[in-house]
Amino acid sequence: MKKKLLFIIPGLSLLLAALVIFNLFIRNDDNIGKGFDGNSEKSCVLDTIGMFSDESDSLDNLDRLAKEYSDKLDMNICIYLNETRFYSDSEVQIFCDDTYDEIYGEDTDGIFYLIDLSGSSPARDCISTSGKAVLLYQKKIDTIFKSLNAHLPSGGSTAYPDDIDDAVREFYKQIVKYAGKKPGLLSSYHDKSSGKYFYYKGGEYVVSTHKPPSSNILVLAVSAVIGVIAAIISYFSIKSKYKFKSSANAVVYVSHGESRLTESSDTFIRSYVTKRKIETSSGGGSRSGGGGGHTHSGGHGGGVSHR
Repeated sequence: MKKKLLFIIPGLSLLLAALVIFNLFIRNDDNIGKGFDGNSEKSCVLDTIGMFSDESDSLDNLDRLAKEYSDKLDMNICIYLNETRFYSDSEVQIFCDDTYDEIYGEDTDGIFYLIDLSGSSPARDCISTSGKAVLLYQKKIDTIFKSLNAHLPSGGSTAYPDDIDDAVREFYKQIVKYAGKKPGLLSSYHDKSSGKYFYYKGGEYVVSTHKPPSSNILVLAVSAVIGVIAAIISYFSIKSKYKFKSSANAVVYVSHGESRLTESSDTFIRSYVTKRKIETSSGGGSRSGGGGGHTHSGGHGGGVSHR
């Protein structure tokens, strides 16, 4: 049996390595991402509050740039000027996710930027990403917001068309900047609300309900290393034992004439008490702070910024 271990443990290591290769290069994933339909005319700046009512040329220019960058980046782009007052980050995020899905469809490639002009303090600006935009921008969301907020007034202050013009142009600059940096093989994102995973595999952006292949790489790699180490230890351990001709049984070293059991007792050195808190429902399980859940099932990334 001990000799068989010399073959069993390395064999398990090879099996784990084969599983890694299968997950990375062979496994077919159910890519439910719909990509970009090529219609850049749907990209736009939606001025829902009439910020540019007296400066239509400025709005036309920003709208034209949205379409140009949409065509260049192969994704939908929408800037939404909004004065609705949101009372939680989850509420504004849900609004942006659902509004994007209503305009462009679920799991398409695109980015949605809401500028909060409600006069709230703090103002809650939001970015919602979908499809390939999730991986392109998720790790840079905070950096992007930092650049955008430098052009906008703090919450509760009056915003003027020039402020919005500068912020929108900076937004275009930021998304172009990071669009050319494809995520690595191990990059992935999980949208807990929809349960969808986003990752890059074989030259393709994947939106899937299954975990990415890279999620098991670390576990499998560590298991493989442990298997190799165990095989080496087993080899030298078994090899050393076969050098001895005498029995290794402890009974051999016991003098039965001198050993005599006269008393036995149970002594408890320590005692332990394990306590477990039983959680009770507080009556709320929605992501929204009172605004309800998503009305669409598209997967999204993004975030909310306060100013």
